[in-house]
Amino acid sequence: MSMTGHRLTYRDLAGLALFSTLAFAAAGWILLQPRRNAVAEARGTVHELQNRLAESGYPLDSERLAKLAEENRRRAEALSRQSDEILRQATALFDRRIKTIFETNAKFRSEVSRLDFQDEFTRTEEAFRGRGIHLAEGVSNLSMNSAAPNYQLVLQVWTLKELVDLAAGSGLTIARDPLVRVAVPGEGGDRPAAKLSVRPMRAYTIHKGGRQPYLLEFPVRLTVWGRLENLCRFLESLQAGGRFLPVSRLEIQVQAQSVERGGSPVMEATFECSSFYRLDEGEAEAARPGRENRALPHGA
Repeated sequence: MSMTGHRLTYRDLAGLALFSTLAFAAAGWILLQPRRNAVAEARGTVHELQNRLAESGYPLDSERLAKLAEENRRRAEALSRQSDEILRQATALFDRRIKTIFETNAKFRSEVSRLDFQDEFTRTEEAFRGRGIHLAEGVSNLSMNSAAPNYQLVLQVWTLKELVDLAAGSGLTIARDPLVRVAVPGEGGDRPAAKLSVRPMRAYTIHKGGRQPYLLEFPVRLTVWGRLENLCRFLESLQAGGRFLPVSRLEIQVQAQSVERGGSPVMEATFECSSFYRLDEGEAEAARPGRENRALPHGA
């Protein structure tokens, strides 16, 4: 009687042990399977990345990758410094004048007044008039009543005067428009208007659709007369002596009468040249309302 009771107890214990083992195995499978799946997925991702790295040609060795990353970082820094230097040179035309009068670009933009612009415009107009160059508002797009931020108007006047001076120094004559007349105070009558035109300012951003430009372009269109050697001298002067006044448009016509007379032909050429102004980093401001901001051209 007691032996049978003992055998039943052993059987019960054995069944309980088997049940416990199976239960632990099932629980382990249920709990650990997601982790196994995650590990398998991670291994697959690592394998895929290794294949992509192998196809890209990059070394798989971590030390070599670190050296390559450091070389690329130094190269990027060098390119950034070079880009900043090129941009600094391209926008340095009026830097000395601005710093002499206003000390900094930020003060120039905030402190230059309407009176400053009108004084610059009046003195430039009078200097032009003394050389037989007469500005007509309808042609030049610039007058005492022009509407724009004062510093932009001053930069437009400076750009216009710089180009006219370079043209005269190269032996070129500013062309005149016989259909547009300008009243000349003190001389009586009127004179044909000079073919000088200040074009709308262009604002450039780093990214397309950006609202805050950091580079402004001030284009001026001028038509001149002269011989080929004078035109070449003018083109050379645009990027000499620390200047950067690139040509974005050029049209040339040969005067037929000069060809008939023999010798070097007289040409009429229309240039569109621009100066550039860089807004200080961290102080970029929105362009004028109604003016389109353009993404900075590649290589600028």
